[in-house]
Amino acid sequence: MAVNLNELIGFTPVIGPLVERIKTGLPTDWLPPAFTRVTKRVSGDTGEYRRVDGTRETARRVARGSPAIRLGQKGVTKVAVTAISTFHDIMHEQDTLEMLFSDNSDVRSEGKDEVVRQTGTFYQQIRNLRLSAVASALSQGTINFDVNGNLLPSTTSAAVSIDIVSQLTKVRQQIAKLCGYIVTDIFYGANIPKYIAKNNNFANIIKGNANVANEVKQGIIPAGTGGFTWHPATDAFYKDSDGDLNTWFGDDTVVFVPKVERSWWQYIEGSNLIPTSLGQVSADAAAEARNLKKIFGFFSYATLTHNPVGVQHLAGDTFLPIIAAPYAVAIGDVTP
Repeated sequence: MAVNLNELIGFTPVIGPLVERIKTGLPTDWLPPAFTRVTKRVSGDTGEYRRVDGTRETARRVARGSPAIRLGQKGVTKVAVTAISTFHDIMHEQDTLEMLFSDNSDVRSEGKDEVVRQTGTFYQQIRNLRLSAVASALSQGTINFDVNGNLLPSTTSAAVSIDIVSQLTKVRQQIAKLCGYIVTDIFYGANIPKYIAKNNNFANIIKGNANVANEVKQGIIPAGTGGFTWHPATDAFYKDSDGDLNTWFGDDTVVFVPKVERSWWQYIEGSNLIPTSLGQVSADAAAEARNLKKIFGFFSYATLTHNPVGVQHLAGDTFLPIIAAPYAVAIGDVTP
């Protein structure tokens, strides 16, 4: 009994189940799921969003019975964007494919596992790009690529220097004044817990609570400290084209954000056309176009090759994380 290759790699977006079987990808626990939740879909790779700076002005007093005084739309600007696109392929070679047709069930199972491994690793690289793009947007305020399409780490920092303990409330107040959002969450680098632990007021809390003391020893800032939800971001990293590991959030970095809302954080998916059948002859272009399917975000399809025999597997993605209200995110470098 042969294994159906289409069930393993298919034409449909099956990135989740296969990737979950591959344990060599980037860690995801540091990032709340809301940051990768799709908020908008656009055709192709271009679209627009509304940059929202908001307003802190008040309405004017107008005497009852008087004509209305028209107000202009302030703090909202349409911004055109081009989504991040990626498109790659791998080959499932003949030796692996032959295993799927073996009379030996163990050999078929081994062949199936190998195809799943190859496919899962392939998909994982694409998902790694999504995760790293979000990490770059949050930690750097921008997403950059070189001329060859390689994702770039941070080279310069525009972060302001802050005293993490004494200025928590000040940062919250300043962001509220600039854009009206209230900071609720903080992403932090490796050194931040020890800076906070050295604070006299916090040290007293640690002494009186064994659970808090244990979390601090593990480099975790307890939820609710300073009135914030804290997210350790030490696992936010990626391997660049030279094989070097790059950490997105520096050891002394803190990033302040409000609760995730569409008004300040957006996640766009673009579209691509993929074939639903390959190699057949149609009467005309219109008939052939019926063999295409429009897919948003991640896509995948495969085709047989004959010289030599194999299966070419193609997959890609079109997406873009956006900070729609720039003043809603504050990036800081902690002064011990």
